[in-house]
Amino acid sequence: MVVFATASVILKITIMSKKEKITALNVLTAWIFALSICIFAYPIILDKFSPPYVAAVTGVVVLSGENIVSYVMYRFKVGVILAWVVNAVFEKAKTLLK
Repeated sequence: MVVFATASVILKITIMSKKEKITALNVLTAWIFALSICIFAYPIILDKFSPPYVAAVTGVVVLSGENIVSYVMYRFKVGVILAWVVNAVFEKAKTLLK
């Protein structure tokens, strides 16, 4: 499962790199969402498709699901909110470690 999710994220990042700047946050969220989609979809795909098609169908489902999640994140500016939360957590950690 991890191989399918990672392969789909690599493909998405390759396509994305031609359109926009890639950040570590984009890569991390893409990988987390792709892995999550793969975890939920993989058992269903194994049940419904024959073994030769499992890899291809899993890749298509993961890429499609990750693109939908990316659009929702873009539409509702979740990336900005997520970056703000990550920055706030790091700032809080810095103050606690002083």
